[in-house]
Amino acid sequence: FADLLKCWVPGYDREKDHYVLNALLMAVMLGGMIHYFPSREKTDQNVAASFPVGTVAYLNEHPTAGEMFNSYNFGGYLVYSRGDKHKVFIDGRGELYEHAGVFADYLRVIMIEPGLQGVLRNYQIRTCLVQKNDPIAVFLGALPEWKQVYTDQVSVIFIRSDLSVDAAL
Repeated sequence: FADLLKCWVPGYDREKDHYVLNALLMAVMLGGMIHYFPSREKTDQNVAASFPVGTVAYLNEHPTAGEMFNSYNFGGYLVYSRGDKHKVFIDGRGELYEHAGVFADYLRVIMIEPGLQGVLRNYQIRTCLVQKNDPIAVFLGALPEWKQVYTDQVSVIFIRSDLSVDAAL
């Protein structure tokens, strides 16, 4: 391909170089990159608008016992921000969870399909961290055994308060 291309591309001509113009263009591009590069504050605002930043702060101050169910979109952030403090139910690596059947169980819960309460019991889920506007948040809020303990613009935390369910496990 290079042999074919060389017929149409002229060879290098040193006299056509414009060092000052090239330096000026590079300086303008560098200045634009510096000017439009987001500040730390803007980056933090963007992260807080999409991920459960306030929720993680709440969980750090108010640790929860037992297993936690989380929304798929929050898993990676939880792994990043909480580390080993709490095991996530699922994160962005869905293919890893699919082989074990966890992804299908996640979908059953998040889509409010029959048997979702059985899935939560089987995994011994005591805490649910879900997106605020997800249907599962409305569903859990309507159940007497789930108590909402935290909410913000992005997420909501429910804790199972029905101890008789634990005895059945």
